[in-house]
Amino acid sequence: MDRRRGWSVLRAYVLYRLVLATLLLGITLADLAGKLFGAEDPRLYWWTIGGYFGLLATGFLLSYLRRPDLIAQATLHAGLDIVVFTALMYASGGASGSLGALLVSAIAGSAILLPRRLVITVTAAAALAIIGVWLYGIWQSFALRTGAPYLSLDLLPPLVDWALVHGASGGQTALICLALAAAAAAAYTIAERTRNSETLVLERTQELLEMAELNAAIIRHLQSGILVVDRHARVKLMNQMAAELLDFHERPIGLPLSDISPLLSQRLGAWIGSGLTQTQPFRPAEHLPELIPEFTALSGNLAFETLVFIEDSNAAAARLQQIKLAALGRLTASIAHEIRNPLASISHAAQLLVESTANPGEKRLGKIIHDNAGRANQIIANVLDLSRRDKASPEDIHLRSWLEDFCHDFMRGRGDPMPEMEIRVQPEDLTVHFDAGHLQQVLWNLCNNACEHGTLPGESPRVRILAALDPERFRPYLDVIDFGAGIPEAEARQIFEPFFTTNPKGTGLGLYLSREMCEANRAQLQYRPNPSGPGSCFRLTLPTATRTPATTMNTTEEPTWNLAGR
Repeated sequence: MDRRRGWSVLRAYVLYRLVLATLLLGITLADLAGKLFGAEDPRLYWWTIGGYFGLLATGFLLSYLRRPDLIAQATLHAGLDIVVFTALMYASGGASGSLGALLVSAIAGSAILLPRRLVITVTAAAALAIIGVWLYGIWQSFALRTGAPYLSLDLLPPLVDWALVHGASGGQTALICLALAAAAAAAYTIAERTRNSETLVLERTQELLEMAELNAAIIRHLQSGILVVDRHARVKLMNQMAAELLDFHERPIGLPLSDISPLLSQRLGAWIGSGLTQTQPFRPAEHLPELIPEFTALSGNLAFETLVFIEDSNAAAARLQQIKLAALGRLTASIAHEIRNPLASISHAAQLLVESTANPGEKRLGKIIHDNAGRANQIIANVLDLSRRDKASPEDIHLRSWLEDFCHDFMRGRGDPMPEMEIRVQPEDLTVHFDAGHLQQVLWNLCNNACEHGTLPGESPRVRILAALDPERFRPYLDVIDFGAGIPEAEARQIFEPFFTTNPKGTGLGLYLSREMCEANRAQLQYRPNPSGPGSCFRLTLPTATRTPATTMNTTEEPTWNLAGR
């Protein structure tokens, strides 16, 4: 139960007992005590009622101070009720039914606030107090009859016989004790269920509030305009995008839709009247784009709330264009695949022509045909790779051994002049998760570019491959570094664009395809100047490593492999 609710219940409980004490005090002041209560000891009855009233008033003030805590105050009030009502029953001549019922209600009130262990303790103490008053009353009547000054073992048999004959109130006492137990159990059970229900309600309320905040955040950041209008076409919700599309920047809640956008209100009325699923676009103002509205009845009944989607027609056209481009790309890939076979035949025929003729002019023409057929075949291969860029099959790759094998294969495939390859891997057991075929194509392209475009005139190609971990993000990266003149800043901004090339014989798709394959493996490919001197550096930032080193890279201790051509 919420703490504030608990203190409120305690104050209500104290106020009830204050009213009860006031009534009993009023009975005493009206001189009716001798007829109703307090016949046995009116003085004790008077002082008990007066003290009870004063202590309850003090307890009511302490409930606002909240000192001591809630459980302690509820326990003290329960003990006070037991003492007071026991004294009142004694002053009234025994376990009176009326006063016993008042004690039952007081204990039931305490059970609402106390935990189970204290409820059992307080109920048992109240029952023992009632039984004690009943037994003391029997002993008093027995002692008065027999004149015995104190209880002894010899007096137990006659006392028992006296109790069986004259203890007529024993049944009533037993009923009060049973009522105490039943009332305390019922009050505690109901209070516990109420507390559990309140807790569940609070949890569900919190979940609903969180869900409402989440929905509001989603609606607020949607790229489509969202409005909700009631049966009277008054706006109940409108997100920021709808306000921008309709050029309405005041508080829209509660306003008629016609005040915000008369044209949209007309489209809504036409939709409700005709029930058409398609509505005509409209332009809110000359300087605003054309909007496409879409209406949906939230409750399935047009008489109630309606959800309105507003979309910029230019954005819809752009999405449609993307779909068309995707279909065109698939068609292009299919056509490219079909062209490869004729190109292979042309290339083979040109090669045979060169080998079968001795005429220099025919040899030159055959070589031109063969070279251009190879270039066209390379363009087709790049286009097919572009269509397959998303089909990645990542696997764990141990970089040190994999890079060694790659460098040997690359040097065998390059020919003269043989490049000098340098590999640095730190830590030595660095493992990455990447598609091996894609990584092979990306590094081959980067190393080939380094050899062709990253070499100064008169020097042999040199390529350094550095594999390490980013000390801040703990992500592995691969740097492919050359020692040429570098890339001009104007060209560096365009090198990843498709079909951009400075080589007349190039296709301009190499770096673009490399970046696409990296993104398919959740990696990033970036260009940056060589941090250690002249030249260029292409950094491939890979997905999170499967091993996190305990220390950062030490450049003086990293293992290096120099692979030079022989």
